Amino acid sequence: MTITSVIVVYAVIWFLVLFCVLPQRIRTQHEDGKVVPGTSGSAPTDSNIKYKFFVTTVISSVISMIVCL
Repeated sequence: MTITSVIVVYAVIWFLVLFCVLPQRIRTQHEDGKVVPGTSGSAPTDSNIKYKFFVTTVISSVISMIVCL
């Protein structure tokens, strides 16, 4: 596998894993009881995006190594 193929495989897997990780552990404004005027009650209060990017990177690295090997 060339380096370009490895990068493309990693990028595709990273985005697939990201879309699986994003909806996990979401607290909505309605659940917290603090709905900001002008927003939906289903809007997240804290998305923890840095943590989710870290988890996505770790999981996708493992999966990419398995696929590329």
